[in-house]
Amino acid sequence: MDLRSRWLVFTASSIVEHWLRFFSKSHAFLSNSIYLVAMLLSVYLCMVYFSSANNVYQLLMKLTGQYALIYLVIVLTITPLRRWAVIACQQCKLSYGKRLSDWNWLIKLRRSLGMVCTFFALVHLYFYLWLDFDWLWQDIVWDANTRPFIALGWISIGLLCLLALTSPDVIQKVLKRRWRQIHRCIYLLAIVVLYHFGMSEKAGSNDVTSWAIIVAILLLHRVWFGLLKSSKNAADDGMLAQRAKSNRRAKHHVKKSI
Repeated sequence: MDLRSRWLVFTASSIVEHWLRFFSKSHAFLSNSIYLVAMLLSVYLCMVYFSSANNVYQLLMKLTGQYALIYLVIVLTITPLRRWAVIACQQCKLSYGKRLSDWNWLIKLRRSLGMVCTFFALVHLYFYLWLDFDWLWQDIVWDANTRPFIALGWISIGLLCLLALTSPDVIQKVLKRRWRQIHRCIYLLAIVVLYHFGMSEKAGSNDVTSWAIIVAILLLHRVWFGLLKSSKNAADDGMLAQRAKSNRRAKHHVKKSI
């Protein structure tokens, strides 16, 4: 590798490390950006509601359902993205980004993404109860008993609310190990949502296929990494990683005493 190529590699790695450090210190900014995008999408939903378009109800149901599904898939992507980002930084020999703890900002964003997903799912439910049945609970129960995909929708809402209510740090400390077991329900949630989406589609529509492929890849990725117990990168459990400060201090103390 000649001098020019080395300079280009050094410059590119420096730029990447600069942006990684910026993102790691800008959690609040990124989290607020997520809520800002959700607010803009909500404004667009209001514009659709007050528009004179045909089949406003069907359009609102489609948009809110798609928004919730998009955010759910993004949440599922966080852990695989962190794993492969660490591997990529290790292969590129970057000084920053090669540790799981360097990507904790991604894990912190997952809660904001999950809350937005829950919000659009509840808006989806609200439009269903209001515009379709005008809060007539007898008809709503009859619809859930008659159409299986409606029952799956209710199950999805229940799982989402469970995950949202147990997401705060206080609840996590109280539940301890059970918290992680509860939040593994997100994989069941993804499957139920896909079945709900697929069964609600009209004949001849295959929109759910692409989403099913993406979710299948993400779930198989988790299974694959779970089988790689001997790999040093398989230690990523999707939680916040701790920096090994105590180990570095211990090594420094040993060297100093020697």
